[in-house]
Amino acid sequence: MPVEAKKFAAIDKTWLKIMEKGSETKKVIQCCQNEMLKSFLPELDSGLEECQKSLDLYLEQTRSIFSRFYFVSDPVLLVILS
Repeated sequence: MPVEAKKFAAIDKTWLKIMEKGSETKKVIQCCQNEMLKSFLPELDSGLEECQKSLDLYLEQTRSIFSRFYFVSDPVLLVILS
């Protein structure tokens, strides 16, 4: 999961930059017409989907090894594994 963690950190960093720009722009319409939003949001969305799929695969593999984890929700299982 280290590769996914790096991907998520990069996505998070880009999201924070977008939010800082949005905070600086006080008007909603100007903020939404920002080219940075239009170019980065689709990339961020696809990157988050990839991270989510990797996480789901990891949890499924863990459940296949330890069958008692089939009765535990994903958030609780993440807490247990961390």
